[in-house]
Amino acid sequence: MKTEMNQQDLAQTKEKYRKESEKMKLIAIDLDGTLLNNEGRLSERTIDVITKVREEGHKVIVATGRHLHGALPIASQLALTDALVCFNGALVYNLKNYTSDFALSYEKEDITNLVSLVKTWEYEYFTSTEDKFIIESNYERLLNQFISKGIPTNEVEDMLQLNTPILKTTIIGDMTQMDNIERYVPNTVPSLNVVRSGEGSIDIMSNEASKGRAVEWLANRFQISPADIITFGNYDNDISMLEYAGTGVAMDNAPAHVKKHADIITYSNEQDGVAQFLEENVLRKMLFRSYA
Repeated sequence: MKTEMNQQDLAQTKEKYRKESEKMKLIAIDLDGTLLNNEGRLSERTIDVITKVREEGHKVIVATGRHLHGALPIASQLALTDALVCFNGALVYNLKNYTSDFALSYEKEDITNLVSLVKTWEYEYFTSTEDKFIIESNYERLLNQFISKGIPTNEVEDMLQLNTPILKTTIIGDMTQMDNIERYVPNTVPSLNVVRSGEGSIDIMSNEASKGRAVEWLANRFQISPADIITFGNYDNDISMLEYAGTGVAMDNAPAHVKKHADIITYSNEQDGVAQFLEENVLRKMLFRSYA
């Protein structure tokens, strides 16, 4: 039988929670399939909750496989001021001074065999540098798609002529195509890190790059222990940060094998799962709602 809290007990509980809540949390959130709905947008509820969480002193960062250009508009919409993790952890971008604090790249020679394989299989691919996308001229559909959206893109005749450090190379196709090629890709680039970033894409980064490592780097910078880190994700490229954090939260729309690496499963991205979890577990007012 539930009993009412007396004033002394309530005061002690509030004081205990106040001390606990003074511990700054580092909250790292994936974008596509996690924070964003299936249309790639933020809900008003999500924006409101993230704002309140930040107002309580917690640090909120986006950790995405997206290019910097694709992540910055979301960070702006959320008024984030600390950092962005892009390219699945290959880049940590400082939102205070608009510079790259941490970057892990590789050279064109590292993907020679990969490029040959992809062309043999007749799949599309593109390469990402810090400031733009690089696409070969024979991929006309991709070029038109990127350029029509105003995405900074360079057209090259041959990717192996590229002289700029590479942060990520992405192979794209439908789910069946990616399932077929996925097991072959790591053998073509043994010195690089290969992750599945979605049903229709495979990403290749530096062997040292992962979202987990980038979150760890930020945790050391902000002097926040893993126990005070919360991460949210929905796909294979999120597993490293789900495992690193004291609280790894997978979305309900995540595949079963990803959920196995999480501590908690929240609602889907279409149901504002991130906002739901933060309301119930981070925002102070939620603790005392039943005693109002």
